[in-house]
Amino acid sequence: LFDAVLAYVRDNFRKDINRESVAREVFVTPGYISYLFKQQMQTSFIDYLHRIRIEHASRLLEDPSLRISDIAHDAGYQDEKYFFQVFKKYMGMTPNQYRNNL
Repeated sequence: LFDAVLAYVRDNFRKDINRESVAREVFVTPGYISYLFKQQMQTSFIDYLHRIRIEHASRLLEDPSLRISDIAHDAGYQDEKYFFQVFKKYMGMTPNQYRNNL
């Protein structure tokens, strides 16, 4: 079951997904999703989702022809400012700084 949850998140992180939508897909409660993440990975669902999205964005930032707003959207963030906040939290620098350091 947990493998199915992880696979669903990896396959759909670009979409507007959350604990509730994932739980519906695998026929469990959102609380059980949280429990599984804490038990199996010692992290939260949202932390895992952000990590997957930021890893994806980091790879896209290697292409200087892509606009950061497009990268944010492709990584599953509708709000560019929120993407900048999350990126900085996980990577310790803004997307621009990350790109300039490549």
